[in-house]
Amino acid sequence: MARAKWMARLRPQTLLVAAGVLGAGGIAAAHVLPNLQSPARPQAPAPCAESTGALASATGVSPADLQVLQSLGQRRQELDQRQAALDNQAAVLQAAEAKLDARTQALEQVKAQVQALLQQASDVQDAETARMVAVYSAMKPKDAAARLVLLDDPVRLSIAARMKPRILSAILSQMAPADAKALTEKLEARFAALQALSQHTGKTG
Repeated sequence: MARAKWMARLRPQTLLVAAGVLGAGGIAAAHVLPNLQSPARPQAPAPCAESTGALASATGVSPADLQVLQSLGQRRQELDQRQAALDNQAAVLQAAEAKLDARTQALEQVKAQVQALLQQASDVQDAETARMVAVYSAMKPKDAAARLVLLDDPVRLSIAARMKPRILSAILSQMAPADAKALTEKLEARFAALQALSQHTGKTG
């Protein structure tokens, strides 16, 4: 025991020398004791983040210039975010425009269908009016006059406006003066309205 205490007080270099003298036992002690005598070194603390001045010095620019660069970088990020938001808004607007175009095309198709139906109805009406004109023109003027005064104005005016002047004059001569006057004035008003509509369509077209 006294021998072990005495060896513990010796320096590592001395122990190596003593190990050669003491033999194998001394060699083992010489390898173990230095580890006991040398405490583990504490790990170095992690380096702190570099300050603005140190970073500026490392990059070779002044602190003021570095702050400007940092501000520009932050501004660039804000602009990128704003551009992304604008791109999203543009995509939404494009989708809305596509829907509007689709609806417009659908309305144009419906409009074309309606116009086709109206034209078809107009053709049928014209054909029916032409047939009635032929019927009344084939009658005797007295019979045609008696029946025309009983018709409503839209039908009577459509038939009378398509009659040949000679046939219409014969029918008017068989009407009562008041009925002939009313039919003549309404035919004139109808002609004036059609003429005004034709001139307006020609200007707008």
